[in-house]
Amino acid sequence: MIAPPGEMQPPPGHLQRVDLLRALAICMVFCFHGFEATFPGSDLPWGGNLHHFAAAVHPAYLTFYLFSFGKLGVPLFFVISGFCIHLSYLKWERRRAGWAGSSWQFIREFYFRRFWRIYPVYLVALAFFTWFGISDLANAKTLKLVVVHAALLHNFSPGHFFAINPAFWSIAVEWQLYLIYPLVVIVRRTVGATPAFVFLILFGILYRAWVPGFVENSNWHFALSQMPFAYWPQWLIGAWVAERWVTGQSPLRGVRIWTVAVLSIFAAMNQYQPTSAWSFEVAPLFFALLIEVCIRNQRPLNHVEKALLPIGLCSYSIYLFHCVIFQWFDWIHRHLYSALPFVDLTITLVALFLLILVPSWLSYRYLELGSVQLGHWLWQRLRKASPRPVFGPLAYSASRE
Repeated sequence: MIAPPGEMQPPPGHLQRVDLLRALAICMVFCFHGFEATFPGSDLPWGGNLHHFAAAVHPAYLTFYLFSFGKLGVPLFFVISGFCIHLSYLKWERRRAGWAGSSWQFIREFYFRRFWRIYPVYLVALAFFTWFGISDLANAKTLKLVVVHAALLHNFSPGHFFAINPAFWSIAVEWQLYLIYPLVVIVRRTVGATPAFVFLILFGILYRAWVPGFVENSNWHFALSQMPFAYWPQWLIGAWVAERWVTGQSPLRGVRIWTVAVLSIFAAMNQYQPTSAWSFEVAPLFFALLIEVCIRNQRPLNHVEKALLPIGLCSYSIYLFHCVIFQWFDWIHRHLYSALPFVDLTITLVALFLLILVPSWLSYRYLELGSVQLGHWLWQRLRKASPRPVFGPLAYSASRE
């Protein structure tokens, strides 16, 4: 049931349907990597301006063709992140009337929380994949690779981008989006929310389309294309949904129809060669509408949604560690059966997902929540030790961000 205009207020509790979207995102990513592992380097060729489906490498390729769109799980994560981070700020802004504080106090709290929420478990994953996949740790080149990854700068170099763990690139982008978030706060306070989001989203679109092309050096071109500004539209459109919700703006009229319409536009653009490259810029709009539908849905979770909720809760740990699973594909093929795509993308994929789910849940329960609790404890100690009231009460968002 969608709440009527003016009646829906942000709930004080946990946003469970946002975690369901996280579950959707990680399942999309997992299916995409399974599809890539089954059909490495295979793309559906073009026949004129349309895809030539008859030229698919295997019938299973067409059967599981939707898995190839699982790469959109990462933009979905970015949209969710923008929604949750800005929602956290807006809730803090509303609470600020109860105690003295400026936006910079929120920024200090924000970076402190983000570090303990994101970095410790990432560092554990980095250490694991370094040990698992690199034999010569004493090599200077290897040490540089690890240091660059530890500094979350590896997405700027094509040689480092997919090194150690291919999934790590988006963690670096996510952290860099956090670093430029104060610009969103400043511009919003200067010109107002709607002009700020329109301006910054357009800036991100124009940056991605034009700025990298100003340099001829391939390394500089790659680095500029991976600046967080290039990912701003995906992140900011999620933040805009949070802005509309918290400020009490009415739901979009016919939001479900709009959601289906945008999905249809994406599908049509993707299947037409002249527009296919731009189709992935439409997907974040669909995800934003999906969040709009979810947060205004007041129905209790059904049994299926409750069963999927743990996947969303531990989605970060699944994302960090899941790539090790696909290194077992070759072993399975060598020792159990020769490559059978229909088996790979059904029984094997489900079995491997269940296999990674258990350690990921343990990682979430002990590493992720443990580091969050440690950060909360340290914040309280800093508050007590500070002679000035620069440390406000640390409040964790209901949406885990």
